[in-house]
Formats: sequence, C-alpha cells, structure tokens
Amino acid sequence: MNYLLDTNTISYLSEQDSPYFEQVSSRLKQTGYGDQFFASILSFYELKHGYSCSQSAANKTRFSGFIDTVTSLFSVVPLSLQGADLFGQIKQQYQTQTGITKRAIKRHDIDFILASTAIAEGMILVSNDHIFETIQPLRDDFQLENWVRS
Repeated sequence: MNYLLDTNTISYLSEQDSPYFEQVSSRLKQTGYGDQFFASILSFYELKHGYSCSQSAANKTRFSGFIDTVTSLFSVVPLSLQGADLFGQIKQQYQTQTGITKRAIKRHDIDFILASTAIAEGMILVSNDHIFETIQPLRDDFQLENWVRS
C-alpha cells in the first residue's frame, strides 16, 4: 500500500510527548512488506511555515532537524495536472453537498488538493482532519485512514 501522510499526521511525530506520537509511530512500525509512505509537497510548505514562525533559535534548530528527518523518511509527492482536474471536481462536489459558501470553502483548498493528490496517485490519505470524512462519501476512489482514531 502507498500512504500519503497529511501534515497533521507527520507533525505528531515531531515530539515524543505529542498526544498522538505513540499511535502514529506504532502504526508506521506495523507496516507490511512493500508499504511506502509519502508526504505532499504541500506538507513541506506547511512545515517550512512552522519553521519560519518559530521564535527561538532552539525551536528553529529542532524544527529544522525534524524537517530533515521527514525529508529522509518520506518521498515527496508533487502536484499534478490529474490532481488539478480532481481538485475542481471534489471542490465542486463538496460545495454542492454541504452548501458551504464560496468564501468559506477557500480555507479548505489544501485539503481538497491533498484528497485529489491521493486519488490521482492511488494512495491512501492518512489524516486526522474531519473534513476528509465528509469528502470520502463523495468519491468511491478516495481512500482514507485516521491512525489516531482507529
């Protein structure tokens, strides 16, 4: 299986005292032969933003080390034209299904891009974001796992 880890799932690995560290790290260790783990390029954008927001030199050093670890552990999945096509479909389906306003839906663009990427690449998205539970019934081809509530 190929797994696309959302930024929240990756972030749980940043500190051993984070609330879901044990669940996520345990799940990673339970993988089967041939299982592969990936991170979207968008997760690296979000991690770099977190680094930039760090106030102290110690936090910047810790964050930089974590980003280096993530880079070494997970292959990076770029954005694609197929994903862009799916993004438009999923966003429209979600808006029709939920009745969310055009202004409110914009805050979920990264979520729609991640779902689209997972579908386009034939991956299982691993996330603790509730929006994906609303997206999943809209798409038969969208596979989702939540490792902190399983």
